[in-house]
Amino acid sequence: LEDWYRIILSRNQEEAIIYEKIINEHMNTIEDPSLHIQYSLFSLRYNLLLRDMNSSKALIKHLKSVQNNFSIEHSYYFNFFCGLFEYLDNNLLVSLEFFCKSEKLGKKINKDDPYLFYLISLVYSKLHHISLAIHYSNIALDKFNQNIDYIHIIDASTILVINYIRTEMYDKAEKKLFQLLKLSRKLNNEYLISNIYHNLGYLYSKISKHDLSIQFYNKSLNYKKNNYQRYTNTIIYLVNEYLTLKKFDD
Repeated sequence: LEDWYRIILSRNQEEAIIYEKIINEHMNTIEDPSLHIQYSLFSLRYNLLLRDMNSSKALIKHLKSVQNNFSIEHSYYFNFFCGLFEYLDNNLLVSLEFFCKSEKLGKKINKDDPYLFYLISLVYSKLHHISLAIHYSNIALDKFNQNIDYIHIIDASTILVINYIRTEMYDKAEKKLFQLLKLSRKLNNEYLISNIYHNLGYLYSKISKHDLSIQFYNKSLNYKKNNYQRYTNTIIYLVNEYLTLKKFDD
């Protein structure tokens, strides 16, 4: 189960699906109620990875029905994953409440999952609580660095960048973004590369370097052609830059 959970956290959907089938068959031979609760919890996290909100909702309902049998660790994961469900459903304040409960429970059993701290920082960032977003992002980043978890290092660092820009620490943001660009290129991760180019475009827009902003937004678009929603999001920012420069051409 723990191996499956690690694969889920790595966002490797194909491998997670393979493991799920194997574990699902194996669970039919197990009678331990505690293991079945843990399996249901990790199944919830698995369905959240797949963005299957209906299955996730059904699992939350099932887990609530057996909540009296939870250990502290079960409660830790339950609040953690309910928080993620609410976050994905865009209920930020409710998600934060669940995450904070999970954080408190984690302290009781010495669990300090950096992904939880990352999610807390992400919610605070979306709520524009800048100091708390930076605080939790730094905690997550320190732990991701210890684990040499490059994907999540970039995720946590991106939250720092966004809040550096909000607080007009543009030099720090620029330096961090080029560090992240170098790392994402080494990983050959087009999704991350496209995000970093977009954020560079946003940074240069904020400091009125509109030609540079256009350049980086266009670079971002080159990596987003297969994702309509992400592509159109960057197009909106790009059009605003052209309008600012009065270069918009019908």
